[in-house]
Amino acid sequence: MSSGLGQASLFEIGLCIPSTCSSSDLRASLDETVKNYSLASNVLSCDDASHKALSPAEIGVTIMFAIIGLYLLAGTVLDIYQRISCNKQLQGNTRKILIAGSILTNGERILSTKTRKDNIGCLNGIRFITMTWVVLGHVYSFKLISIPAVNPISYIEMVNDWKFMAIVNAVVSVDTFFFLSGLLVTYLLLKELDRNKGRFNIFRFYFHRYIRLTPALALLIAFTTVYMSRLRSGPYYFNLHQFLTKACEDYWWRNLLYINNLFKQEEMCAAHTWYMANDMQMYIISPLFIFPLFMWPVWGVCLAVVGTALSALATVLVMKTYDLPGTTTGYDVMHPLPNTNNFDLFYVKPWMRLGPYLIGILTGYLLHRMKKTGFRFPKGTAVWGWAMATACNLAVLYGIYGYMPLDSPQMPRDLQLTYNALFRIAWACGVAWVVLACAAGSGGSIDALLSWKAFIPLGRLTYSAYLTHVYILPWFWWSTKTSITALQVIDFLATVIIIHATAFILTLIGESPILVLEKTFLFPGESKPATTKQNGAETVHEEGVTEAGIGNEGSVDAEVHEKGLVKDGMDNKGYVDEDRGKTNGFPT
Repeated sequence: MSSGLGQASLFEIGLCIPSTCSSSDLRASLDETVKNYSLASNVLSCDDASHKALSPAEIGVTIMFAIIGLYLLAGTVLDIYQRISCNKQLQGNTRKILIAGSILTNGERILSTKTRKDNIGCLNGIRFITMTWVVLGHVYSFKLISIPAVNPISYIEMVNDWKFMAIVNAVVSVDTFFFLSGLLVTYLLLKELDRNKGRFNIFRFYFHRYIRLTPALALLIAFTTVYMSRLRSGPYYFNLHQFLTKACEDYWWRNLLYINNLFKQEEMCAAHTWYMANDMQMYIISPLFIFPLFMWPVWGVCLAVVGTALSALATVLVMKTYDLPGTTTGYDVMHPLPNTNNFDLFYVKPWMRLGPYLIGILTGYLLHRMKKTGFRFPKGTAVWGWAMATACNLAVLYGIYGYMPLDSPQMPRDLQLTYNALFRIAWACGVAWVVLACAAGSGGSIDALLSWKAFIPLGRLTYSAYLTHVYILPWFWWSTKTSITALQVIDFLATVIIIHATAFILTLIGESPILVLEKTFLFPGESKPATTKQNGAETVHEEGVTEAGIGNEGSVDAEVHEKGLVKDGMDNKGYVDEDRGKTNGFPT
């Protein structure tokens, strides 16, 4: 129950009432109690503790997951039996189908830290660090939304601290993923075009991308839509249904078509998957920019630059047409404009987000040329490059600090338009330098950190981590029955661990088996790998690179077992595991 003065919440309390009373009865009683104190009351939620019978949807989803569980169990048991006994009496397609679901084999691939010489190691670190940045931003936002704090003033103090800008302005984390997606789809497709003299399998290009992303997404939507309301309860838990699962009951199919970002937020199933819709839409049009880069490099570069400029122009036009603030400043929080729909009109539309993706495409082209020629930056150029990239990205993060405190003045409109048109592109340019410098041997200790082998398996979990984290955070915070304190480091570290443990499970269920089956039966024998022997099984190492995006992150080593193809973990995305390159990144 919330009681407040005007629209501001003054205090919130929880009450236990008989089940025969309704929320309207409680509201009437509260109004009668506070009417002499110039206060208004409102019932936020009413949680009925009675157990409801399973719905047809719940029964159907339960049966589906039971079948999947039996399949994974059968594959794992067969895998263990064959390893112990070296008995391969079960041959042919039946064996391949079962082994594709082996938790043991797929788990080994996900956790493997093997890479090839052409691995772009820094992408693993960039991907994982960006994902944890997304989680950090959402941890704060979920704790601040609708949950009473013991020390609310501390939040105001944090927001007014310049160091907090890395969280307040964390929206650029999404643009990092868009950049990585554009980079990898370009790098990998250009390699494919080189090998095949300007030709590529367009059906596989699109089909692999879809089959790589969709099963895990569909399983998560099915599970959360029917089960989340039963997993926990609490005075704020209704927010999870309102914002994440309610729309899925009617509009889940839009997510599977990747068009959910084109509709209103209240009709958006799993609102955080707007990123995946954008990434898929950009992926679809990416050959229109990449093929010219292969055939006519100068014209291809010009086309990408023009596209980037048009995206910046679209930002200005949309902001002016609908009187939108773009980046929310402290003044915007304290003086919100009426009927402003910043999320629907500005934040989730692909034409507003295209700039970083095109910067990634241009970077992928440069990386492809550098790998072919063995290019290295002169020492002086490398020093200037790092200085400029650092200055650029620090300016993006902290340059508007003067307008972020809650008591700050309104940002001048011209500055607001200019910043919003350019800051995403500028951020992507800074990240582009990090990738190019590390690939060219000018990364030093930064490259060593980003290429740390521990980031390889963690990077493979990024897609599933992005899918699951928005459910795990409210599962904790919105079910709380007590007031909370300001965020502590332990909150963040605990959620990161739990999110990636959950992501590991989703990857085993919804990603690895599908990718193995796809490669084994739909696109077998399209590469010419070298064969080695390992643990008695024939293993084929294909040339490939890790694809970095929020979602398809793969390892450089793809492996094919007699049992069936198993690409390194999450990474099985594409051509020679190149698929990953044609893909995604993940958001805030």
